[in-house]
Amino acid sequence: VKVEIIVTEGDQGQTISSLVTNIGASTVILGLHDRSFLY
Repeated sequence: VKVEIIVTEGDQGQTISSLVTNIGASTVILGLHDRSFLY
């Protein structure tokens, strides 16, 4: 099992999308929190 944790701030949707494709992730969990962090 391979686990990757990526934390970005701001609107990084395109970056995350291409990164998910590159690492071959099967599950992506996104969450918007009080300080505008996207997980």
